Amino acid sequence: MKIIAFSAHKYYSSISPMTSRLRAYMKALLLAGVEVEVFMISSNPNPASFFEGVPYRYEMIQSSRKQINAFRKELALIFARNASECDVIFTSEDQSCMINDLCDAVHSVQGKIAIELNENPYSIISSRKEFRSVNRLKRLYFNYSILNKVDGVITISHALHNLAVKHVKLGVPVIRIPILSHYNSVTPDESPLPDTKFILHAGSLSEHKDGIKAMIKSFHLANNRLNNNLKLVFTSTTAFPKLKKWIARFIKDNGLESNVIFTGYLEEHVLKNYLDNTVLAIINKPENSQNMFNFPTKLTELLPRGVPCIISKTGELNNFFIDKENCYMVKPDSWQEIADKIVDIVNNPEVSKAVGQRGRELCEREFYYENHANSLTNFYRQIIKGKYV
Repeated sequence: MKIIAFSAHKYYSSISPMTSRLRAYMKALLLAGVEVEVFMISSNPNPASFFEGVPYRYEMIQSSRKQINAFRKELALIFARNASECDVIFTSEDQSCMINDLCDAVHSVQGKIAIELNENPYSIISSRKEFRSVNRLKRLYFNYSILNKVDGVITISHALHNLAVKHVKLGVPVIRIPILSHYNSVTPDESPLPDTKFILHAGSLSEHKDGIKAMIKSFHLANNRLNNNLKLVFTSTTAFPKLKKWIARFIKDNGLESNVIFTGYLEEHVLKNYLDNTVLAIINKPENSQNMFNFPTKLTELLPRGVPCIISKTGELNNFFIDKENCYMVKPDSWQEIADKIVDIVNNPEVSKAVGQRGRELCEREFYYENHANSLTNFYRQIIKGKYV
């Protein structure tokens, strides 16, 4: 059995959550004895190589993504050629028009194509030019047309699994694989960073996805109760203008200029150092059409390090986490509850360390990629054997 996967980003990069998941899938399959290969696209010649034992290579493409029609046609031809050389081709591509073309191309050579469903389709507003009403129509098209074309679906949550099962053809395999961690345990490098204890948010500045306002308000309240001994560190500086104005105003009105820090992009080794030294993490997921379906990838970096995590009772998170057992759970967007948990963690280090350790054990048991090698292999075998109505 041979599986070829398409990576839209540099396969050897750990920055992209999508690439991180793909690397975990490929390593799991490789562990199970499956022949795997990854290809990327480039307009320049690049040498083939290996990363973590998985071979990767580049396919030359002449069109840029801005030349949308030409790009789609070229990529479809590349997929058809690769599909004829393997049993199943896999992609995390999430745009309806692109998947539609890729399915047609793969099926034209009697190939099989599997996709990953990692978000409720078109639930994200990524720019001011997008409208929720238009996205709802796109979601309907994706669910009723695109999912009906694929030969297999990997989902990351129960809600997405149920969505896919409802819309794929009868007999098409759908599997739920949680967000996977590349390691079961990490020994933190306790190299000193700031003199003051800090809370790290290594992710986007998104009110819709991460409830940034509640995070900052809770930090301010908790920090006052902790004698101003904490800092809040964000690794992103990009946000919608309205949110950026709110953040700037709140920081100024409450004198938080020296306590709330925006680092911008961090090199991988620097980011890991911050992850190793953060006193806690806040995973605040407001209840909405995006968060009720997804699962935060950042937990697979935090849990193996034993970082105590404050986690909202949102969607898939409820299936894994228990308050004061392996995390500190709060109501979504409840900044008062988050503040209480911050103070609890800082003032009770031995208890919070034990909670963090049980979070690490949860990650080793549920999210470590090696534990999913057999189920992923069986998923692809079902695709190969499948005869769909």
